[in-house]
Amino acid sequence: MKRTGSLILAALALLSPGAALAGEECRPQRYAAFDMTPTGGHAGFRIPVELDGRTQQMVVSLGHQTYIYDRYAEATGLHLHNIAHNANHFGFNGKKLTDFVRLPRIAIAGVVGTDIPALVIPAPDATPAEVAGVLGTDLLANFDVEVDMRARKLSLFKPDPCDGAGVYWSASFAALPMNKNRAGQETVSLKLDGHDISTMFDLDHRYSFMSRHLAERSFGVPYSHTSHVEWDDTDDPPGANGYRFAALEGGGLTINHPLVRLQGNSNDPICDSGHTDLPLGDLHGDVRACFDGGELKLGLNDLEQLHLLFAFKAQKLYLTSADAYP
Repeated sequence: MKRTGSLILAALALLSPGAALAGEECRPQRYAAFDMTPTGGHAGFRIPVELDGRTQQMVVSLGHQTYIYDRYAEATGLHLHNIAHNANHFGFNGKKLTDFVRLPRIAIAGVVGTDIPALVIPAPDATPAEVAGVLGTDLLANFDVEVDMRARKLSLFKPDPCDGAGVYWSASFAALPMNKNRAGQETVSLKLDGHDISTMFDLDHRYSFMSRHLAERSFGVPYSHTSHVEWDDTDDPPGANGYRFAALEGGGLTINHPLVRLQGNSNDPICDSGHTDLPLGDLHGDVRACFDGGELKLGLNDLEQLHLLFAFKAQKLYLTSADAYP
């Protein structure tokens, strides 16, 4: 990898769908449907994309931007550019990122973009060699994205100009506004035991989680009322306690008695929907959620009870129960 001088990381260029996006008909137009293949460890699920003419795998993220793994950048000879010193970007491990690359060409479901900047991060442990990075909402926002976690299916559609027309699988649905925080991450507001809570959708972890400090401060859950859980996955930290709340609600839909992992300590910073300014440099993992976005990360156990359509251009999330039908 060759390294060039300092550049400011530009906003990600929009992909150009071309003629495929012509017309304003109120019916879903599917570009592609993918089986979501487990990546292993905490790397979520992956789908195929085309990078510079070669088929690669990328992990799907519903909350983060697009990243390229350092090993892929090195293997393909991509030039490393320095991120401007006054631009603060952090990786999944809480470390400040220093480099980005420009992808000469990326194609997703036949939609092509060129000269696309992407931050460079280390590949998580146990990530297969064929996985090149993370496909984030900055690129996925060029589509309406259907996520059916019960069936492990992800579908990409033309952004629909008609409110809710993309919810082809159900005659009724809920619609919630999506909010973009200062880090460019998408959240929605749900109610947990009657309290508003900024929520992100996490494909990387089996269980939903939030900070212990937030549970104590905003929900009145003393640590003595939590319980040790033998978590049946590999989530860290293994000794974290859990708390079973009464209900998580949004748009008239309810997930009853969600089990939430409580991370960190009582004196950790509170994220306040991702708007807390954090110090630079290395941060402990339990602080990481503060710049990851939502106060609650909704994990796979809870996502499997929902069927979702992310209409990024309309800034709306459409949702039904997983067993909804036309």
